[in-house]
Amino acid sequence: MKDLYTYLLQAIQEHWFELLFGTGGLIAYFRERKKNKANIERLMEENKSLKIANDKAKVEKENAIMDLYQEALDDLKKRYNETISDVKKYYENKIKLLEDRYKLMEDSYQKKIAELEQTYKDKIEKLKESFDKRLKTLQGRIRELKKELEERRK
Repeated sequence: MKDLYTYLLQAIQEHWFELLFGTGGLIAYFRERKKNKANIERLMEENKSLKIANDKAKVEKENAIMDLYQEALDDLKKRYNETISDVKKYYENKIKLLEDRYKLMEDSYQKKIAELEQTYKDKIEKLKESFDKRLKTLQGRIRELKKELEERRK
């Protein structure tokens, strides 16, 4: 045992420098390892919080895009309804205008028909009067001729 003790003592004396720096190196390694582990954990937490913030920003951006899209759809729906309403009003006015125009034309034609009927009634009446006059004249002439014929027979 004394030999072992002496041997160790001698080895320590010969290699004290290496032992000192080796032990110091091991201590420094474990300390740095602990620091690096803490740094890595801190960086992981920062990365996680940045990822969460990035995800939030991404979600907010997507929500903003969705809001813009929804607003565009609402605006499109509103403009569509306004356009349909305008077109409907336009054609209702056009139909009203055509109905009024038709009524005016119908009134005008009825008036023209009434005038033509009156004109034809007047012409027919004149023709009847003319015919009656001619008939009376012819009847008078026939009577005269009959009288003449009777006188000649006698």
